[in-house]
Amino acid sequence: MERTAFLVREGPFANQVERMVAEATKAATAAGRPAPPRRSFRERDRLGARNWLAEVLDAEERARLFDVFRLIGETIPATK
Repeated sequence: MERTAFLVREGPFANQVERMVAEATKAATAAGRPAPPRRSFRERDRLGARNWLAEVLDAEERARLFDVFRLIGETIPATK
């Protein structure tokens, strides 16, 4: 299974990404197709993004994903 998570900071761009994801879901539903496996997450919800992506990965892929998110946490301070 494929999933796409957009991790965005607060601001107008985050709103635009969320709107694009919502519109793609509405268009797919209206056409009788399943919604695309995409979600947007605000930067403060990094763990939510990581966990949502990890649900469909095997152990090796999940370990790599967690390494990437650990690096993100070290280079980008969390916002409140």
